[in-house]
Amino acid sequence: MKSAGAARQTVIKRIEDAEKNGKSIDKWIEDMNQLYRSKHPPAVHITKPMPDIDSLLQQWPTEVEEKLNEAELDFTQLDCELPELIDVICNLLDIPSDEETRLEALHTLFTLYLEVRNAKAQKY
Repeated sequence: MKSAGAARQTVIKRIEDAEKNGKSIDKWIEDMNQLYRSKHPPAVHITKPMPDIDSLLQQWPTEVEEKLNEAELDFTQLDCELPELIDVICNLLDIPSDEETRLEALHTLFTLYLEVRNAKAQKY
């Protein structure tokens, strides 16, 4: 546990006659939600500097975007293992990735994906 201070204990209880006890079930669900909200999010310790997400979000030059659209990339056709595929995709997006930094690169890639997804959701 990564909290500063004493460990907090949570009592998990059993609900008798659950089908007749809707309020207790709702209380239990709320207690579980509070428990999960109080947990620390997972952390990734970056050992090598990764590009800033804002810089990765910058629009590509029109020519590059057109070429990528024309190429119709199909990564399922590549004859490589998953680690090499990760390196290819990350490097294509200007995220440095090699054997030592693959986990950090994936973290950066997924953070970039979430930012793009959230930006698209806000526009619609």
